[in-house]
Amino acid sequence: VAIAIIGVYQVVQSVRNAKGGRKEGGVERSFATPEGRGDFPIWLALALYSLATVALIGIAAWLLPGISQFIWFFLFFGFVFTPFQSFVNARLVGMVGQTVDIPFVREATIILSGYRGVDIWFIPFPLGNYGAQTQKFREIELTGTQFTSIIRAEIFMVPIVLFTSFLYGSYIWKLAPIPSASYPYAQLIWRLRAYQQCLFITGTMKSELDVANDKAGWTPANLIENEWWYWRARLASDEWLDSGGKRGEVGPWMPTQVFYSHFDQDEPDIASDRFMRDVPLGDDEITQGLPQITPLGPAMDSILRNPRPTLEVTVGRAVP
Repeated sequence: VAIAIIGVYQVVQSVRNAKGGRKEGGVERSFATPEGRGDFPIWLALALYSLATVALIGIAAWLLPGISQFIWFFLFFGFVFTPFQSFVNARLVGMVGQTVDIPFVREATIILSGYRGVDIWFIPFPLGNYGAQTQKFREIELTGTQFTSIIRAEIFMVPIVLFTSFLYGSYIWKLAPIPSASYPYAQLIWRLRAYQQCLFITGTMKSELDVANDKAGWTPANLIENEWWYWRARLASDEWLDSGGKRGEVGPWMPTQVFYSHFDQDEPDIASDRFMRDVPLGDDEITQGLPQITPLGPAMDSILRNPRPTLEVTVGRAVP
């Protein structure tokens, strides 16, 4: 924090000196781009970063239609947190040769945002730390290399790197199964990393039950696409639940409801027929005492576009 405060103060002072044309050590301060070095103007660098960040947020919005309620998170991380973190780390690289990252910022933001579902974990997030890149820029400056030359070298290098990466990757992959005893790191660490990633993802996969007066709604964690789903419910007393069905009262099952999950906007190609609605599912034994509940939605045989629909029911009379 101290480095950030001091750094911001020095930047503000430098900007004021440059605008006033003041001299430090006999050298006039200016924002003018140095001649012959191929530097980008500051306004162009900021414009390119802003364009890339907006494009990243646009891709995230396209992949996650419900992003509108979290758009401020993306704008904050893209235009406030990332530049600030990069600025602090750029100064740290110059002062001590080290960088500092705040761990699990993305994971904590997603979990604490209240979002439910797994799709948000697989969209691009405008969070980065570009402070260490200043070291490379300083090396380019000290060696007298033009930045435009670096860009041309990168463009020339990318296809070569892609080709050789696929070549060597295919060769290594065919030497022995991966993971296997021949690759102990992959055999051990891949599984641990998968467990860790699943641990984060399950933080937003909680199912929710909302009961209010004579209505109740249950929202599943995350549905699989292109599947038939069957559901039903009935009333049960607390005593019946606590005793595992040995004591207490329970009402009759409501009629089995059926819907199909398809998250794209086109019409689904339903290859398999669903079971008939009157096919019994599980134990239909009825203990009289509580009324039967009535389904409110989703409609029978409907096509749901949401991986987390709310299944709602109601009861016709008051229950104790």
